[in-house]
Amino acid sequence: MAKITVDGDTLSVEVVAADAEARFNMFATFQDPAGRQQHERWELDIESRGDLTVEWIEQTLTDWVDGRDDVAAIQGFEIQKIDPARRGTAADSESSPVEEQVTRAPPSTETVVPESDVSVAPGDLIAYYVDGPDSAVYGHTTEGVVEDVPPIRKQNRDPVHGKVEIKTGRDTKLIPVEWVAGPADEVDVDHPNEDL
Repeated sequence: MAKITVDGDTLSVEVVAADAEARFNMFATFQDPAGRQQHERWELDIESRGDLTVEWIEQTLTDWVDGRDDVAAIQGFEIQKIDPARRGTAADSESSPVEEQVTRAPPSTETVVPESDVSVAPGDLIAYYVDGPDSAVYGHTTEGVVEDVPPIRKQNRDPVHGKVEIKTGRDTKLIPVEWVAGPADEVDVDHPNEDL
């Protein structure tokens, strides 16, 4: 186990396996009866992304609104996956670990995928959108194996940010992190990759 020193304090650092302790939070934006914008976040009782069907989301938000009297209108929502990456404890204490979590801004109309939110690792079998999720021609999903994650460093070149390197069975290519749909076993893959 690695150790780090912060301002004279020594901490033991443990790597948490990807998706080993992942959980999901709902972040709702709503207007109260006085017309003020409010936000609320709560943890969801689900096992994987595959549980997040449109019907399930609709029922969850409906139940939430029905149980409150301070929601005049829902303005938006975001479901966030919290996937601890590292954990540290004081080397000389028995205290419980503090989880490292990425906090994200409230929902917006712009999609930003920071590299710290890429929850895939080399060797993972993933589903991804061929030519991007918005492509009218190639917007279907297929499978690939992750070779490298950002920042990708190749020999003497500048690091590549915002892309994931995948192996398709026929070749290796870089795709934007936004094209990753998730682990292949948690996504309905349109065209399974027969070359893997």
